[in-house]
Amino acid sequence: MMLDTHAPCVCYWLFDEACVDPATDGYVGISRQMPVRLQQHQKRFPNVQSKVLFAGSRIECLDFESKMRPNLNVGWNTARGGEGGITHLGLKRSNQSRSRMSVSAKQRGVAHLIGPEVRARAAASNTGQKRSAETRQKISERRKQHSGPNKGKTLSLENRQKISEGRLRFFAARNVIEQKCQHCGDVFVAPLRKYCSDSCKTMTCRDRKKEKSDSGI
Repeated sequence: MMLDTHAPCVCYWLFDEACVDPATDGYVGISRQMPVRLQQHQKRFPNVQSKVLFAGSRIECLDFESKMRPNLNVGWNTARGGEGGITHLGLKRSNQSRSRMSVSAKQRGVAHLIGPEVRARAAASNTGQKRSAETRQKISERRKQHSGPNKGKTLSLENRQKISEGRLRFFAARNVIEQKCQHCGDVFVAPLRKYCSDSCKTMTCRDRKKEKSDSGI
């Protein structure tokens, strides 16, 4: 979502008793909702005072912030001003900070793991549900928009040969023997299949139906 560069904002300064100059001390930032932003800052900067340095549009506040924090690591700021605080270019984190970030990332990963009980409940809740024709049509259109990256591409003979050799190695490692297609007679390598392709399987079904029709069964 694009941010409104003309939205009203303020550029503020966080400071404590040791801070003297906003240009070199404390923390300088911008916000559209100053009270909410101050509550967020309490976790990192407890017991600090705040002061509004400039009020204007977002683009004007960013320009003012860039003048107050033209470089990395000025005062309490780690990023340059005027960039929305989203850059960490050149920022060197301590081993302690990296360790905390690693632990936090692992905890987030564990929290997002879905256990078998949760999957079972989700499957049970969806069992027996019938989607409407409109819903099925929407799902179909969405899937068509996210087709595979190779759909419609024609592979070269070299690529197809590599794929074939890879499949042969894959099945050979699993002791899958060569088989003979029951329709065309070609020899192929694949587990638990009677036909070398879907086309041969379809043709066999058609032949069987035709034989039954001719015999009057």
